[in-house]
Amino acid sequence: MTLTPAFVVGKYLDFIAWNPLAAALRIDIDKIAPHERNCVRMLFADPRMRDFYDDWEGMARTGVALLRMQAVDNPKDPRLANLVGELSVGCPLFRQWWASRHVASQNFGSKIIHHPKLGELTLDWDRFYWSGDPRPAPHRLVTRTRFPERRETPDPQLVDPTIRHHRKRHRKAERIVTRSAK
Repeated sequence: MTLTPAFVVGKYLDFIAWNPLAAALRIDIDKIAPHERNCVRMLFADPRMRDFYDDWEGMARTGVALLRMQAVDNPKDPRLANLVGELSVGCPLFRQWWASRHVASQNFGSKIIHHPKLGELTLDWDRFYWSGDPRPAPHRLVTRTRFPERRETPDPQLVDPTIRHHRKRHRKAERIVTRSAK
């Protein structure tokens, strides 16, 4: 999968793998320590995210609700408890929204991002699960797409010269994602 930004997240929204286009769309995902590569943690702990997402509050509230949904299925999971504890201590809004007990499950949608190099991008996204597993899938493939008539969305391969670097570093991850999808 090289022509569409795609990444794999775990059940607590940790980034597990991504292709070069997804790396080009994310802010410094390669530079973040592996244990900190979590969508919700990044939304609350990285101040750049408030400007990156057009609807930061909606994204952050949804992220909290997605984690809350995992708490329903995994109430005693120490990994989730540590993440929630860390975010509750460091982020008053997270603590407030976690206490509201909203849950969510999303499999598709649209996002507007304000990329520092590419400008404003409107991206549709879809989340895919491996249907062969009768249990809830711990990993999800997320793709981002754009439509040609959306003129505000430049081609990341043409604008970002780091794509070649990301391709080289993530070929192994792409092979893993490809094998998992078969």
